[in-house]
Amino acid sequence: MSPWMKAASGMGRGAARSRESPRGAVIVIVVMMIGATHLAVMGSVASMADDAHAAALRVETARAFYAADGCVMACRRMIVGGLALPSAGDTVSFERATGTYLDVPPDDGEGELVIEGRSGTALRRVRVMLSY
Repeated sequence: MSPWMKAASGMGRGAARSRESPRGAVIVIVVMMIGATHLAVMGSVASMADDAHAAALRVETARAFYAADGCVMACRRMIVGGLALPSAGDTVSFERATGTYLDVPPDDGEGELVIEGRSGTALRRVRVMLSY
């Protein structure tokens, strides 16, 4: 049998290799596409987690500010009603936040009122100059 007949019939070694190589290339391409898709999905999930954390922190910050503001409004009502102001270190608890009086002016009506509001990891401090 001549060498030309083997090559023509596809029974030689070169023909077998050329038939298997496209299959291997397809597998490599499919694996690369799955890897690229995986990277894209993981990137979007990671950015969504960061957005969720930022949104939760914004909510906690707003709660902390509202707690401090609520304590200021309570002091305003105490002043108008002629009641004594709370002492430094007193804490007021709200549903999901707390307000702590850090510095309270003396009863003569002059000074700075400092209140700290906390909610979760967020903290807001409010300073109000009092003169009454």
